[in-house]
Amino acid sequence: MSRLINKNKLRQDFYIFFLKKAIKHPFLREKLLKGIEKRLYSSLMKNVKTRNFPKLLQVKKYQYLKAMINCTKKNIERGFISKQIIEKMLENFVKPNFLDQEFGKKFKNKHGIDPPLFITFAPTHKCNLSCVGCYASSKMNATTLSFDVVEKIVSD
Repeated sequence: MSRLINKNKLRQDFYIFFLKKAIKHPFLREKLLKGIEKRLYSSLMKNVKTRNFPKLLQVKKYQYLKAMINCTKKNIERGFISKQIIEKMLENFVKPNFLDQEFGKKFKNKHGIDPPLFITFAPTHKCNLSCVGCYASSKMNATTLSFDVVEKIVSD
């Protein structure tokens, strides 16, 4: 059992290492993201057959995740996302949700549901981008959670 865990950990570490390198090169990044989109689609469609998930719901999930991937790609290309943030995204989003199958099993055993792919947490509504249709405000008097509240939410 311990050899299997070590083998899985080694595989995860290799994938993360490869992803960190590939994401920095435009050609490799493009190929990588296309592959991720295909795998994501087939994985979501598999849930339609094996778990009786509504097909339209899975298609909407795919469209949402694909838009997130494309938005991230554009912001990497524009230099808006630092290398450190990319690495943190890979470690904290990709690894537990797509590579570490034990994480998902433990979560499901403990809570009775699959873990969420991600959680959006906005401790402040202050934003200087003013995107059309966005809930965040560009006003300086927008609501903000105190550091103590944020720390409690994250630690719990």
